[in-house]
Order: sequence, then C-alpha cells, then structure tokens
Amino acid sequence: MKKTVFDKVMVATLAFSAPIFAIDLLAPPGIAGWILYFFPVLLMSRSNRAFYSLFYAAFCTALIAAAYL
Repeated sequence: MKKTVFDKVMVATLAFSAPIFAIDLLAPPGIAGWILYFFPVLLMSRSNRAFYSLFYAAFCTALIAAAYL
C-alpha cells in the first residue's frame, strides 16, 4: 500500500517540475533558479526510498543545467 503512495508523490513532484522548469527558462540570468527546485526535493527527501530523492535531485540538476545552456 505505501509503495503506491510514494509512487504518486514521485509522479506529482515530476509533474510539478515542468512549470518550475518553465519559470527557470523565463527568469533573467542572475536569478537563483535552483531555489525553485528546493521544495520538491525537500518533499522527496521525506520518502522512505532513498532512490526517489537521489533520482529527483539528479533530475533537477539536469533541468538546471539545461536551463543554464
């Protein structure tokens, strides 16, 4: 039962990343865009599976790098 709850949290935070990425793309250079990704990463760190938070942190790092380019 708990597995589906955390799977839903993972899907929800991944879906939440799309608008954050769009805001990060539209933000002018010099604005700390990483702070927008902090709260979903914090939410994922509360899960029982360490893989989820590591995966999501790597995913957000890739989005930040993509927005920088």
